[in-house]
Amino acid sequence: MKPPFLSEGEARDDMIGSVRRCAAVDGCHTVSMNPCNVQEYTMVNELFRAGGYRPPWLWSVADVLERTVDVDAIVVSDPVGHGSDRGAHNCGECDDRVQKAIKDFDLRQDPSVFEQVSCECERTWDLIIEEETSYAMPLAR
Repeated sequence: MKPPFLSEGEARDDMIGSVRRCAAVDGCHTVSMNPCNVQEYTMVNELFRAGGYRPPWLWSVADVLERTVDVDAIVVSDPVGHGSDRGAHNCGECDDRVQKAIKDFDLRQDPSVFEQVSCECERTWDLIIEEETSYAMPLAR
């Protein structure tokens, strides 16, 4: 989830579509959503160091899980590096609580676990989902 050059909203919507397409494949039992994290010696790391990439918000991970609860497959996620600036994170204050809710969802497949966690930064995330635009790289020079 959230490859380079996609906005937060585009990445969320792309992941929702990907989960739905995977779950529709005959024989698919489980879909594992893996949020991008920043690893050394990668293009993502170069973009991150230059201020051109931010890993996804944990709110986005939770939102995808909530919006795909109706698919005919188990949908799980275990964000690597959650809470660090190089992994999926929110504001730092709520990262562990949201990650715990994600883990609870993985076990129970019950979206009500996300109703039990909140933070002021969710309003910031809402604004980012609505207003952030993707990197506007020209297709030709």
